[in-house]
Parts: sequence; structure tokens; C-alpha cells
Amino acid sequence: KMMSTFYGLLFTRYPAAKALFGRNSQNDQEKMLGDALMMLVESLDEPAVIEEKMIAVGRKHVDYEVEDHMYAWVKDCLMETFRRASASDWSAELEENWSTVLDAVATIGIRGAAIERAERASAQPSAPPQ
Repeated sequence: KMMSTFYGLLFTRYPAAKALFGRNSQNDQEKMLGDALMMLVESLDEPAVIEEKMIAVGRKHVDYEVEDHMYAWVKDCLMETFRRASASDWSAELEENWSTVLDAVATIGIRGAAIERAERASAQPSAPPQ
């Protein structure tokens, strides 16, 4: 339910995101996101694991045409999903902690995308001098 709430919010608030999701079924996509969030929670005390996985995610998402500013869309919709799921248990501390974690994860993903783009650009043959 949480993941379907997330995607409902994402596609309503940011309709341009819908075009990025065509390769997997809704159920598969929801499972992948749920698995990624579980990995994140389970690895909070292992920053090297998060770094490695999120660099790979950022690199892979270049193929999906994800742009850097779209990470903020995901954070916005995840935060709202967490608020709704937690209801009266949501607190300012949870808000701050999740916001910090999601910002850090997005920064790593964006760095991974930059690495991928740079490697692709350097692999392109240069234009002959004029």
C-alpha cells in the first residue's frame, strides 16, 4: 500500500515522471522501491554499502533519462507517503531524520549519474578540429 501511495503521489504531483516508468509493471516497480528502502534502512550504519548501491542506482538511472532535479520529486513524495503511513506517530524528529537521509542518498545518486555522464562523454570520439 505504501508504495502504491508513493507512485500515486509522484504521478499526480509530477506528471512528467510517468513517462520514465514503462519498463516494469507497477507491482515490479513497487517491489523494487520497497526493496531499495529496506536496503537503506538495513544499511544506515554502513555508509559504504549505501554509497556503492546509490552510485550504481544513479549511473543506471541515466539510461532511464532521470534528471538530477527529479530526485527532489522522489523525496517529496516519499516524505508525504511516510507521513500518511505513520499518521499520529509521525514526529518532527522523524521528519528531520528522513529528510537528512533522503537528501544524502539523492546526493550520492546524482554523483553516480555525473560519473556515468562523464565516462560516456569521454568515450565519445572528439570532433575533428576545424
